[in-house]
This record gives sequence, structure tokens and C-alpha cells, in this order.
Amino acid sequence: MRFYSFSFGEMTVSEGDPQRPQTIATQVNLGFRESETTPVQTVTLRIRAPHDPSKTFQATEDEAFRMAGELLRAAAEYCEGRDWRQLAEETRANKSVVFTPSHTPSN
Repeated sequence: MRFYSFSFGEMTVSEGDPQRPQTIATQVNLGFRESETTPVQTVTLRIRAPHDPSKTFQATEDEAFRMAGELLRAAAEYCEGRDWRQLAEETRANKSVVFTPSHTPSN
């Protein structure tokens, strides 16, 4: 696949629990396509990081892009050699995650 597009989405600062440090969240969007005649396939990531008000907007974008790259690499490495059924089973085994499959795996 070849690179097609990149964009940042809206960047927001959490207004949650005053006892916890604020976080900043942004969306990172990447598009790829096989050829000029095929649809663009997209990956959208929601990146969250501790909010540092002393950082510039560009420094915050740089950090979000770096974190997105780390997340994509980790996902690719982890998914290599596994299928979605294995990932779903691992998710169900993780007690902190609620998993509701959209369909039942076939045997």
C-alpha cells in the first residue's frame, strides 16, 4: 500500500477528575491505497498524553505523532502471527476490558 493522506483531528484537554493530572487527546488519521483506482483505507488513532501547558502546539503535535508511531509499531508486532479470534479471546480474558463481539466466531 502507498501513503495517501495524513491529518490531525481535534485536540482537546480533559476536564475530568481534579485529583488526576489533565490529559490531552488528539486524533491522528492516516490514509493508504493500493492504486489510484482503489478506495483509500484509513487508520484513525486516538492518542492521549499528559497535558503540559508549557509545550507549544507544535511540540504537542510532534509528541502525538511520535506516540502514534509507537502504537502502530506495537500493534503490528503484536498482531503478527495472531488472528482476530486470538485477540478477541485475549481481550475476554482481560478482566478490565468489557468486550461485546459484533458477531460470534465460527468454529
